[in-house]
Amino acid sequence: MKLQQNRVIVQILRKPDELILDNDIKLFIDYSFATEQHAPTRGKIVNICEGLDSRKMNWITENEMKVGDIAIYSYESAMWCWYEDPSRTLVDEEKNIYFILDYEDFFCVKRGQELIPVNGYMLCAPVAEHIKSKIQLPEFAKKRKSDKFGIIKYLGKRNQGYQLLTEDGPTLRTELYDPSQMNVGDIVVFDKFCDLPIESEMHSQIVGRGQILFRMHRCNIKATVEKDFLVNFGILI
Repeated sequence: MKLQQNRVIVQILRKPDELILDNDIKLFIDYSFATEQHAPTRGKIVNICEGLDSRKMNWITENEMKVGDIAIYSYESAMWCWYEDPSRTLVDEEKNIYFILDYEDFFCVKRGQELIPVNGYMLCAPVAEHIKSKIQLPEFAKKRKSDKFGIIKYLGKRNQGYQLLTEDGPTLRTELYDPSQMNVGDIVVFDKFCDLPIESEMHSQIVGRGQILFRMHRCNIKATVEKDFLVNFGILI
């Protein structure tokens, strides 16, 4: 099958009503509550287009994914395929389910033991904020995940630019750019609402259950800071 530009086919690795435990045992759950948390956002790439058409994308990037990669993509795209657009869902004779997705929908791929952010994304681990209170709190209640600071764990390639798609074609967004001076291990301050995990905690498997990674673009980073500087804000590293 030859795909159109920007299209990718993945075989989903679980259904919305499946909870896969660490020993690969499956539990069947009611996913009618908080449906988006149970969207099947992990799949194996079985086919990918030969090239990308940046004129139809919100950013300019290059194809870094390969057939056989285990990929993580947005829950919005999974929900669209599952509920809204049946033409993007395929089922083979063995009842395996496949989604036809856009390249832009992907955050990262796992290739062997290597985790590779794509589409210019970077993956950050949250840090803990110390909660000050006049009342005595138990230890577990004294910390919360920061919604401002993170530590870069995986760093993807820079996007070449960001653009606004219009009827007259794409327009370059000069206010958005990917800074080059960033490294794994840097502590960063990121934009509001960027603390979005690559997978829901219940279904997290790409980095192990109980571990959380936020995905964001480099253009969402406001600054890098030193560890000692964070003490003034009650941040624990």
